[in-house]
Amino acid sequence: MKDQNEKTHLFQKVGLEGDEVHILQKKKPTQPQERVVILDILRGFAILGILISNMPYFQSPQIYNDLLVDKIWIHAWDPYIDKLYVALIKGKFYTMFSFLFGLGFILFIQRAERSINKPRILFARRMLVLLGIGIIHAIFIWWGDILVIYALIGFILLFFYKSSPKVLLTWAIGLVTVYNVLNYLLVSLMVPKENAVDTGSITHASNGILENMKSSLNHYGEGTLTEIILQNINDWLYIFPSSMISALFLILPMFLLGAYFGKRSIFVRMNEHLYLFKKIWIWSLIFGFTLQMVKLWASNYLTANPESIYTFWYFVGVTIGDPLVCFFYLTSIVLLFQKQVFKNLFTHISRVGRMALSHYLFQSVICSFIFYNIGLGLYGDIGFGLGLLIALIIYSVQLWFSLIWFKKYQYGPLEWIWRMLTYGSKIRINRGK
Repeated sequence: MKDQNEKTHLFQKVGLEGDEVHILQKKKPTQPQERVVILDILRGFAILGILISNMPYFQSPQIYNDLLVDKIWIHAWDPYIDKLYVALIKGKFYTMFSFLFGLGFILFIQRAERSINKPRILFARRMLVLLGIGIIHAIFIWWGDILVIYALIGFILLFFYKSSPKVLLTWAIGLVTVYNVLNYLLVSLMVPKENAVDTGSITHASNGILENMKSSLNHYGEGTLTEIILQNINDWLYIFPSSMISALFLILPMFLLGAYFGKRSIFVRMNEHLYLFKKIWIWSLIFGFTLQMVKLWASNYLTANPESIYTFWYFVGVTIGDPLVCFFYLTSIVLLFQKQVFKNLFTHISRVGRMALSHYLFQSVICSFIFYNIGLGLYGDIGFGLGLLIALIIYSVQLWFSLIWFKKYQYGPLEWIWRMLTYGSKIRINRGK
C-alpha cells in the first residue's frame, strides 16, 4: 500500500492524477518526473502578453489599419502608444508561446514514450483535437485564431521527433535565414526607380482597405450574429493563407528552438544552466531592442514603399528582433524566479499557465462580448490606452478565476476536454479528497 501511495504521489508531480494515471498504467508503466513549474509561469506571462497584443485587433479593424499609408487613430496619443506596442509587445508573445509549444512537444513525447508504443499517434490525435477547437474558435468567436496554425505546424514537428538538438537548432536558424535572404532578393529585384512610386495603385489599394474597415465596423459593431460570423469567416480567410506561409518561417523555427531546449533538458535542469540564461539575457537585451529600433525606423516608410529595402529591414526586426526580445522577457522571468519573493508572486501566474488554452479562448469570448454587437458593441469606439486597461482588468479576473478553479479541479475546462479526446478515455476533473 505504501509503494502504491508513493507511486501515485509521483504521478501527481508529473501532472497526472486520477483516471489518467490508470489509463497510462494500463498501457505501460511510466517513469514520473517533477512538473516543470517555470513552464506554467512562462505560459501565464505569455497569455497576458497575447491578450495585450491581440487587444487592438479585438477592439477595432486594426488588421486593415496596419495596411494603410495614413493610419486612422481614435485619439491623438494612439500613434505613440502604437510605437511602444510595436517595440515592446507585438510579435513577442506568440513567439514565446510558440517556443513553449515546441518545448511542450518534447516533454509530451518523452512522457508518452514511457507509457505507450506509438507516441507520435497520440500527439497527432492531440493536434487533430486542437485543429478542431481552432476552427470552431476562428469561425464562431474570433478570426484572429492561432490554434489552427499551431495544430498544422504541430504535425510538421513529428518529422523532427528523433532529431538531435544540433539538427533542431540548425533547422531553426536555417529557416529564419532563408526567409530573410529570400526577402532581400525579392525587394532587391522589385525596388522601384526613384520617383517611380505608383500613387494611383496605392490610392486604389487604400480604397479597398477602407471598404474592408467599413465592413468590419458595420458588422462587428452593429451587425446581427449571422453577420458577425460571416465577417469572422471573411477576415479569417483574408489573413490565413499569408499567415500560414509566414508561420513556416516564424512559428516553426520557434517550435524547433523550444524542442531544442526540451531535448537538452535546459528547463528541467534549470539550475545547471543559469549561466546560459544570463548570457541569453544580456545578448537578447542588446540586439533585441536594437533591432526593434530598426523595425520602427523601417515601419515609417514601409506602407508607402512596400517593395523597397525598408521591407527587408522591417522583417529582420520581425524574424530576429522579436524572438530576441521574447527571449529577453523569458530569461528575465527565469532569473527572477531564482528569488524567493518572485517565486511566491509567480505562483499566481502559474495557475493561469496551467489552463492556458481555456484562458486564451476565454479572452476571445469576453472581448467578443465587450466589442461586438452581441454584447456591448464598443467595436471601433475606444483607443489603445483604454484597450490596454481593459486587457489588464480581464487578466486580473483570470488570475482570480484560476485561484478559485484549481481549489476544486485539477485541469482547466478546455484542457480536460482536450485530454479526454486525445486519450480517448474519461478522465476525472475533480480533485481527489
